[in-house]
Amino acid sequence: MKVVLVTFFLILFSFTVWALPFHVVLLKAPPHLSFEAQGLSVKNEFGSSLYFLSWQKNLSFPFVLKIIGSEGGFIEKKVFSLNDIKNLRIPIGIITNKNPNPPSLSSLPLPCPRVEKKEDGSSFYKTLEDILNKTPTAQLLDPDFLEGIQYKSYSHFDEKNVLAITKVILRYDYENNRIIDYEGPSFKTGKKQVIYEGEGGFYANLHYAVVPYYKGIPRMDRQTLLHLAQGKLSEIDKDNLKPELRTHSFIPGPFLAKQDYIYQQCEWGDTTYQAPVQELQYDHLFIWDWDLPTKKKEHVLIIVWEGDEEDWLIQDQMIHPFYLTDDLIAVFEVNRAETLKPLTLINLDQTLEITVLTRQ
Repeated sequence: MKVVLVTFFLILFSFTVWALPFHVVLLKAPPHLSFEAQGLSVKNEFGSSLYFLSWQKNLSFPFVLKIIGSEGGFIEKKVFSLNDIKNLRIPIGIITNKNPNPPSLSSLPLPCPRVEKKEDGSSFYKTLEDILNKTPTAQLLDPDFLEGIQYKSYSHFDEKNVLAITKVILRYDYENNRIIDYEGPSFKTGKKQVIYEGEGGFYANLHYAVVPYYKGIPRMDRQTLLHLAQGKLSEIDKDNLKPELRTHSFIPGPFLAKQDYIYQQCEWGDTTYQAPVQELQYDHLFIWDWDLPTKKKEHVLIIVWEGDEEDWLIQDQMIHPFYLTDDLIAVFEVNRAETLKPLTLINLDQTLEITVLTRQ
């Protein structure tokens, strides 16, 4: 009986398609994709992997079909006939192209498995499933973790009366080879040199650090500030500037960038071409505990940067062994009273928006 019904459906569908004044193609593809082409109409149930694509009968070939990923990123296919669409295969995976601003992709970037797409189009990061970033843990690996009371940044973090990130909007990924990472004398030759951002690839990894407020921190030079944020002040003989306590971790992005047996790392994608505006909401991304034993209980600074890989520059003796090429994005000043309701922080060049809220 099932075979008869299926056969009847296929005959009916084929007859309907022939009778319609337009072409219809049923395509199976990953959910939450978008399709763009001249004269194209698309029907798809939310979360379904079946797409009905239709064009007018007078469609002219060839034409370009643009396929856009659920969180951004796109590939383009040149279509010479309807059979090209029926036989279409849409590759999707971790982008390995080292070009930081790829104008085209051979496959769509794989969405982070912890990101849930809502019917209103928003994307929601399920932080409770994140073993590293639900509470800040990156400071466990920083050089100063066992110095003073720094260990309390983790041991005393009880997830009550905490500052949380609830939404991030990114308009620039800081993976751009026009960025100057270093300008000055070569560590090896002493000659003047200018080093631009390397071929960092499609993904950008955002870090944050939170420290008790001190008026001198925002006025620090970039190197001192980055060393402070990463617990590395001893490398540049500035231990006297060390904050009382410091948390440090990552702000997860919408794309799966690295995957192993232990952890799936989610980062941000190219903003030049592939995903110009990326927005993500979070449920339990806690970054600071207001009850930590510090003198300034309700006044902090949030430092945000994008991590670079400078190991090869150090290995080639182009820069000082303790020079950091990371890109400083923002330093935000926050009072607890302001965060009892959602507070949106925007950096000076308006490339990053972070909304924070105190969870009781």
